[in-house]
Amino acid sequence: MKDVDEFKTWLTDRGAEILAPTNPYEVLRFRSSRSVSVIYQNNKGRRSFTGEASDAFDAFKAGRKWTAGFNRRRYYGGEKARLIETLLARDGNECCLCGRPMPDDDMTVEHIVPIGAGGTNHQNNLGLAHEQCNRKAGHMNAVAKMRLRDELRSAQP
Repeated sequence: MKDVDEFKTWLTDRGAEILAPTNPYEVLRFRSSRSVSVIYQNNKGRRSFTGEASDAFDAFKAGRKWTAGFNRRRYYGGEKARLIETLLARDGNECCLCGRPMPDDDMTVEHIVPIGAGGTNHQNNLGLAHEQCNRKAGHMNAVAKMRLRDELRSAQP
């Protein structure tokens, strides 16, 4: 699927979490508040979709509105809230990318090595970032994210 990187960015901008594929036929796996969805492609190039993958991909191609449907209060409740508290205690409330302080309502969890590139949800692979900084980092590899971090920090007054 030639648009897979653009589609991944589009999905994450709408709140979906990109997951690691579980077999060689998976082109893309992602989580929304409603389900885990997958796009498969067989050896002949024929695609099949599960969950919301077809609806999301159609909306992406047509430029229609689509959202992963996460309610931030629910999404950051429980285990996620404990993770954020752990990361705050470890790193403070400065964005891991730009270095500026983050208000509670503009705090996201950033994967240093993206899940789609084999990264994990372990706290050693996570940092807190402004939502906008997290979007800029997108699915960059760790080296590109470090370059972005340097750019963002050097651009500050």
